[in-house]
Amino acid sequence: MSDIFREVDEEFKRDKVAQFAKKHSGLILAVLLLVVAGVGGFRLYTYLETQKSAEAGKKFEDASQLLTDGKEAEAKAALTELAKDGPAGYRALAQFRLAGELAKTDAPGAVKAFEALAGEAALDPSLQDLARVRAATLLVDTAPFADIQARLEPQTAQAKAWRLAAREALAASAIKAQQTAKATQYLDAILADPEATRTQRERAEMMMALTLGGAVSGGAVSGGATPAAPK
Repeated sequence: MSDIFREVDEEFKRDKVAQFAKKHSGLILAVLLLVVAGVGGFRLYTYLETQKSAEAGKKFEDASQLLTDGKEAEAKAALTELAKDGPAGYRALAQFRLAGELAKTDAPGAVKAFEALAGEAALDPSLQDLARVRAATLLVDTAPFADIQARLEPQTAQAKAWRLAAREALAASAIKAQQTAKATQYLDAILADPEATRTQRERAEMMMALTLGGAVSGGAVSGGATPAAPK
C-alpha cells in the first residue's frame, strides 16, 4: 500500500513541475539564455585579457631590447605608453623600469618616482616595499644614516621580501657614517639569513672586512646595495 501512495506522490510532483514549466517557460528560457551568455561572456573576457597581456609582454620585451641596443628615446617612449595604458602587471614593470633608467641621470627624480610607486595603493604590497627600498638606496650616499634607518628599518623584518637589500643598504649607510656596530649588525643578519644568495654573502663579507678594516667612503660600498627592479 505504501508503494501506491509513493507513486501517487511522485506523479503529483511531476505534474506540478510540468505545470510550473508550462506556466513559466518564458522565464526559464530567459534564465537559461542569461547563463549561456554569462559563460560565453566570461570566456570572451578571459581570452581578450590573455591576448592583451601577451601583447603587453611583447611590448615590454621590445622596449628592454631597445635599451640594450642603446635606443633610449624609443625605449622610454614605449615604456611610457605601457606604463600608462598596459595591464596592471606590465604597467608596474614599465614604471619600475622607467624609474630605474631615470636613476642613471637624475637620482633625485628617480627617488621621487620610486616614492610615488611606494604610495601607489593599486600595487602589490611587496612591490610597494621594493619601491621604498629602491628610493632609500639611491639616498645612501647623500642622506644621513638616521634618515636611511627610518626608511629601511621596517623592511629588515624576516617576513619582508626585500629584507636582504634593505640590510645591505643600511650597512652601507652605517659604514659611511662610521657606525661600525650598526653596520656589523646588518651584515651579520645578511650572513645568518638562509635565503641570502652566494653573491649577497660575498658582498656582506667584503663589506664586513672593510668595516673592520677602518673607515670607508660611502661610494665604495653603496653601489652593491641596489636591489634589482622587476624585469
